[in-house]
Amino acid sequence: HNDDIIDNKSALPLEDTMEKKVQHGGTWSSSSTLSQKGNNNNRRRHHHHHNLSRELVLMIKYENRLFDNTVRYWQKWLSKCTYKGRWREVVERSALALKLMTFVPTGAIVASPTCSLPESVGGGRNWDYRYVWLRDAAFTIYAFMRIGFDEEATAFMGWVEERCKHTEEAAKLGEMPLLIMYSIDGGMKLPETELHHLSGYKNSPPVRIGNDAAHQVQLDIFGELLDSVYLYNKYGELVSYDFWTHLVKLLEWLADHWRDKDEGVWEVRSGRQHFVYSKLMCWVAFDRGLRLADRRSFPAPRAKWYQIRDEIYEDIMKHGWCENKKILSQYYGSDELDASVLIAPLVFFIAPNDPRMLSTIKAIMKKPKEGGLVSNSLVFRYDTSKSADGLEGEEGTFNICTFWLIEAMTRAGATTTTTTQRHDSHTSLSSLSSSSAPSSSSSTSSSTSPAKNSSSNTNNKDNKERNHDKDTNDDDDDGNMLNRARFMFEEMLAYANHLGLYGEETGLAGDSLGNFPQAFTHLSLISCAFNLDRALGKNGSR
Repeated sequence: HNDDIIDNKSALPLEDTMEKKVQHGGTWSSSSTLSQKGNNNNRRRHHHHHNLSRELVLMIKYENRLFDNTVRYWQKWLSKCTYKGRWREVVERSALALKLMTFVPTGAIVASPTCSLPESVGGGRNWDYRYVWLRDAAFTIYAFMRIGFDEEATAFMGWVEERCKHTEEAAKLGEMPLLIMYSIDGGMKLPETELHHLSGYKNSPPVRIGNDAAHQVQLDIFGELLDSVYLYNKYGELVSYDFWTHLVKLLEWLADHWRDKDEGVWEVRSGRQHFVYSKLMCWVAFDRGLRLADRRSFPAPRAKWYQIRDEIYEDIMKHGWCENKKILSQYYGSDELDASVLIAPLVFFIAPNDPRMLSTIKAIMKKPKEGGLVSNSLVFRYDTSKSADGLEGEEGTFNICTFWLIEAMTRAGATTTTTTQRHDSHTSLSSLSSSSAPSSSSSTSSSTSPAKNSSSNTNNKDNKERNHDKDTNDDDDDGNMLNRARFMFEEMLAYANHLGLYGEETGLAGDSLGNFPQAFTHLSLISCAFNLDRALGKNGSR
């Protein structure tokens, strides 16, 4: 963006003094200091020092101009942000981080600008994240459009559309028509290599470049893709018919393969399973395809898609629900927790206050030693000691899982509070109507003995104290979830560094782990802040 930051006129002083340098006698010196034969050394030295001082002054002015113009550029860009709610500065810092991770020529956003920063110091879970995950599409477009950055959302959607145009060859070979990740220019070859001559961050080998997970089967990406297109068509620009025809082909492929096992959102290397998250996003793919077709009156095999969507829903509720523990499990037949299922209410698969969802949330909120995934308001993605993922080493808590839990609690708490308010309003009106009519009980109430009144008041006081203790100590109470969500969110903000940035994970000591900064984390932060602020506003909280 040189043209935006520096105009040609401001660069002239530097060109006059710096670009007229010539090589003389194997060293560089200013052309103004080159003297003709016969000039004495004192005159040459004086002239030389004079020009060096002049160049230094001009250089300082030039650097100041660069700095001022850079500040103005970013202030102008950030002025497009429409978010005016709580934690505005944090949201803006996240938006800035995402912008800086954008490759302008294609609109692609890398997962992280770093590679091989360990998920635990000394461990082996070190990966190269300098690529673009299709999974990020829905979260990116949602986050950008929610806070007013339509231009960036449009650019990324253009990148996504280009990937969808080149799917037929893979489908003919029986392969998944889309890769889960690409290079920033759309490249598909990302061979994973270990650089054994490097010791890694804090002696944490191996140092890996490339990523073999690019060719894994991860069926969830179709859900994120269709969700992003649906949101963009709804809040941004209308998608073209040609783009729609590519989406139809993808959904037709998924119709034949949604029952397959895959490696899942966490890219396990221990073998494929029927991961619940993947099935959830397959449901999202057909649901958003149907919604988009109806919204735009696009031609589509609606009856077929409706049937598949409903079949997936029932399949999840039958095989993904662990009746013994009352949880949505990690994969079919498993009784282990996985924080990825917290996405269910966020994509409208299930009501946030549905008993099955509330039961799952409460199970996740327990401490690890009690079978849960939360430690000091930080969320592990799953228990690595019980869920074999084919990877060595330990890991920290996953920041995106923490924000998913907060948002799931926000939606559950807001829904429960709204329902309670409606019930209380209805009860109050009923009480008002009944109290206006005379009754035998009202005529005898005044004759109640003082002792009975005293006993009643004491009982009421005891009940209030017990209710207060319950609200204070029981963080899992449905009505208290919104307050708990706010507490966890504000506690999570303390784990950012001095620039408001997050890595992929946070250690139990508060240290940042994994590649840094992490786009997925900042995308989920923006979504979480937006929905939590809205829920608090609706419920009159401050």
